[in-house]
Amino acid sequence: MSIGGVGSSSLVAHIEDGDKDRIWHHQRRKHCLSPDLLPEVQQGLWVRACFMFGDPYAAMLSVFSRGLQRRHERSMGFGRPEHRPVLRDDTTLEEYLAGGVDRFFIGDHMDHWLEYSGDQVQILAVKYENLANHIDDVLAFLGCDRPFEVLPRTRRLEDQSEAVRVGLESLYGDLKARVDALPALIRVTES
Repeated sequence: MSIGGVGSSSLVAHIEDGDKDRIWHHQRRKHCLSPDLLPEVQQGLWVRACFMFGDPYAAMLSVFSRGLQRRHERSMGFGRPEHRPVLRDDTTLEEYLAGGVDRFFIGDHMDHWLEYSGDQVQILAVKYENLANHIDDVLAFLGCDRPFEVLPRTRRLEDQSEAVRVGLESLYGDLKARVDALPALIRVTES
């Protein structure tokens, strides 16, 4: 599970070891708004989940640079009946930021996952910026015994236009401060 733009796709693919059916199953709800909305939880099953979060500036750079904004908005809005997606495949990051609205509900996702108090989901949350230091903990938690190489981010805030830097600060500055203040590894629920 993730806020997007934090390496969850490559980690899921690694854990599922190339099994296309299992990867698709886990990818389709990996941006689930709340643990209670997971299909397995709704079926009454117990679930173990790793929630990946990170710097929202870097996450947005990742989502938009890969052209995933339209799909990501739909995925992140699942579970919010009032949400009406408006982003297009060609919506630029500058246009999105100028709108001044977090259409990905990143703060809400973090609230639901990091403050989960239910008993059907055991959650280990990890900050992407520290994932390399805690990858062994994550893999052990998820029952994967194969090593995984965490790749560094390739997009840098310093390389962005002034409009993007100011827009990210305006829209996600408070959330970034919150993320920065959180520990790198959080056991939200214990077994």
